[in-house]
Amino acid sequence: MKTDSTANPAAIAAPFARILVAIDRSAPSAWALQLASRLAAATGATLLLVHVADTRIATPSEVAYVQSGILDELVHDGEDLLDRVRQQVPTALAIETHLCQGVPSTEISEQAKRWSVDLIVMGAHSHSRLAEFLLGSTAEKVVRDAPCPVMTVRHPPVESAATASRAAAVTMGPERR
Repeated sequence: MKTDSTANPAAIAAPFARILVAIDRSAPSAWALQLASRLAAATGATLLLVHVADTRIATPSEVAYVQSGILDELVHDGEDLLDRVRQQVPTALAIETHLCQGVPSTEISEQAKRWSVDLIVMGAHSHSRLAEFLLGSTAEKVVRDAPCPVMTVRHPPVESAATASRAAAVTMGPERR
């Protein structure tokens, strides 16, 4: 006898059980968090909020003696960001936070593997073509190396007027470059 999975919704597993959200101080990251939160609410998924303290900016060889101070500041800043972001996620959602140190694209992909996530959601920044050519984009590298699908967010999600006004009242803090 052939079974019809549409007749029994319980027979269909939730498409996403663990969603990694890459967190930084950008608007696209905030929009990615909004979309991931909606997805988690709809599927019952756990959100893993990951921020990477980019150690490439803390390791110039000429100032090695200052490295620990810079790294401490990056870690403290990342912890504060994750605390603020955690407060923005609806309390009904299961959330885990993780602060990493290293190269963002590498750490995001590694955390996805480590935590066996089903989806990565992250903001995509608009950089100049020269910057993209010389540096590459974090999102592009994650898409290439991730062990799962990656959703990149460049624009604010479509929302109702009530949701948009609530979202506008919440900020993720100043964007730092």
